[in-house]
Amino acid sequence: HIVIDNNLIEYIHVYNHLSCLLLNLTEFSPNKIGRIMRNISHCYHLTRRKFFLSVRIILTGDQNSPPLFLTMAALGKNRCVHRLMTFYIKTIQKP
Repeated sequence: HIVIDNNLIEYIHVYNHLSCLLLNLTEFSPNKIGRIMRNISHCYHLTRRKFFLSVRIILTGDQNSPPLFLTMAALGKNRCVHRLMTFYIKTIQKP
């Protein structure tokens, strides 16, 4: 289970946006994933380290894993989007 803390909740709508962008990728490769992640962190003025760590925790349940973009490519588009959307939905439904 993922421990939801303020660092994760802080970006809740960003995860929804990330899910949509990932879903639309035709080539789910580490390079394409990385470009999207860097663009989102730039557009939302987020620190990459904190944002990438929060995505890693949502996707893997851990702070440590192989390189994030490789991990995401290995998990696959559907699994990544599902985990991000599940987190998003569970978080917005909390009182």
